[in-house]
Amino acid sequence: MLATAVTLPLTIGLALLLGWNLHLALANKTTIEYHEGVTARVRVRGMRRAADAPPLRGPAELCKLERLSQAQAHLLKKTRCLC
Repeated sequence: MLATAVTLPLTIGLALLLGWNLHLALANKTTIEYHEGVTARVRVRGMRRAADAPPLRGPAELCKLERLSQAQAHLLKKTRCLC
């Protein structure tokens, strides 16, 4: 029973490592080259997201936007009452 409890996880681990090494050998890559590619893909995704994101605003700009939206809401209420 103990032999199975030790052998089974070791066998699974070694099989996974063998599969990973075969994958890298067939792709003609080292582990460093693989991880450099992963890092490059993550950076490119991050750049795309940063380009699509709205610009960061400081506290002063946010305060102005808040006051502007409050003024617009006040004007909207006034125009609804006139109708």
